[in-house]
Amino acid sequence: GAAMDAWVHHLNQAGVATFVLDTFTGRGITSTVADQTQLHSLAMMVDAYKALDLLAKHPRIDANKISIMGFSKGAVASVFSASTRFKKAYGSANTFASHIGLYTPCNSRYTGDTQLTGKPMRLFHGTTDDYVSVLPCRDYVKALQQQGINITLTEFADTEHAYDSPILPKKLAFPTAQSSRHCQFVETTPSVMVNEKTGQPFSYADPCIAVGAHVGHNPDSTAQTVKAVLEFLKSL
Repeated sequence: GAAMDAWVHHLNQAGVATFVLDTFTGRGITSTVADQTQLHSLAMMVDAYKALDLLAKHPRIDANKISIMGFSKGAVASVFSASTRFKKAYGSANTFASHIGLYTPCNSRYTGDTQLTGKPMRLFHGTTDDYVSVLPCRDYVKALQQQGINITLTEFADTEHAYDSPILPKKLAFPTAQSSRHCQFVETTPSVMVNEKTGQPFSYADPCIAVGAHVGHNPDSTAQTVKAVLEFLKSL
């Protein structure tokens, strides 16, 4: 889409090679907005680890300088792929050099999700995002910082979900969008996620799931994010 094309342009102009991973088309998916059950973020994470292995063999790519960047649902894969648990289960000896997430859903907490590879992490989020709440990310980032992880969360006021997409208006309603902004899920036993408040198994039929959210472009927040990401990648 337009946002991805813009990011490819910005990164390439800065001398950074890009590899865009399409986790939808091969699975026959066009959109998960109204039905998030079509694709689990862990499946996207497996795709990411496979892409890392592919790129690590490329003669023009430094295998030690491959970062992962994700957006919304994809940001779960890009951020939580730093977990040593998931790397051991789905990855290889190759390791991402850094992890970047835009408007990341941090409200599903996995066992061992604070035991990380130690690579630096950067998160960016709008405070008015009503699709994916920034609040759980504040808690997650604070927990990691207390462990000495090099991670920051940059928040932008008056900034909606998908704020980096240049073709969006300032605010656009998605009436059918499934949103877990009111939910907090935790893994109690391996592969079993439950609602932290009720103890009920994870389900998109959970009463905490909201329907309807907004997206919208914010040029200033986008420009600041692009600048921060490029500076971050060049510092690695």
